[in-house]
Amino acid sequence: MHDIKPPLQILLLGAQNENQEVKVNKNIAISESGFIFNPGTGDSFSTNSIGQEVIRMLNEGKTRDEITQGILGRYEVEKGILEKDLDDYFFMLGTYHIVHNG
Repeated sequence: MHDIKPPLQILLLGAQNENQEVKVNKNIAISESGFIFNPGTGDSFSTNSIGQEVIRMLNEGKTRDEITQGILGRYEVEKGILEKDLDDYFFMLGTYHIVHNG
């Protein structure tokens, strides 16, 4: 099992357009405890509560900018650090075929 844990500072598929849509792949199973399973590859992952929150917002159709603003409104983190961490997290999620650009 792989760990996908954004620091808090946070974490998301490259520093693309803030309003570019990123979607969770349909076959991905995500538990309430942060366990992520990709049945296409057989890989399993875990993420922390902030990573879960980001994935939940993606499932709600939120844009990158909306996710950034939502995290900034709930946690004490510098915007620049958050944006870098989101870039890293999205890249990681994309690498493991958890998300794709919509």
